[in-house]
Amino acid sequence: LERWHDPTGWECGFSLWRDGQCWVRLHRLGAFVLEPGFRDVTGFLDPGVESGRLQEVFLHLIAPWVLQRHSWECLHASAVLTRRGVVAFCGPSGRGKSTLAHAASEGGDLPYSDDALPFLVREGLVLAARLPQRLRLREPAASWFGEPFRPEAPSAGVRELSYQFEPSLQPLTAIYWLERGS
Repeated sequence: LERWHDPTGWECGFSLWRDGQCWVRLHRLGAFVLEPGFRDVTGFLDPGVESGRLQEVFLHLIAPWVLQRHSWECLHASAVLTRRGVVAFCGPSGRGKSTLAHAASEGGDLPYSDDALPFLVREGLVLAARLPQRLRLREPAASWFGEPFRPEAPSAGVRELSYQFEPSLQPLTAIYWLERGS
């Protein structure tokens, strides 16, 4: 049994192995069952939880966790695709990663990831892959850009999600670490 904790230390779930499957249980959300080899993942909702919320948690939490059990690494980052490649903004929660990625996208760069940036090294090149995530701005940043604050706006009604990373691979050309100034 492995207990999962959020950044404040609160136990938000756990994972365990049973009959060759890995079960991940997230309190007040649902569960994910990962088949041997982590190739297939099935999600189960708790009563009252919308399917879009499960999809969002899968893309922001479970998928990066699964990828790290293969030949991938993941940065806690938001990123944009520039003319030269992928630029990642890394740092603890609340440092402005999504805000900077959004600002860069308003300047012409393409939003590439939010919260998790998977990458691998292939033939000496560091390549980043795109998870189908939307940038999630917190209220102060959304107001700054004149956009409505949408704390959760996942796709509702999605029953199955299949995604291939190969077509999205781009060179990872820069990583910025964000810290709060005084």
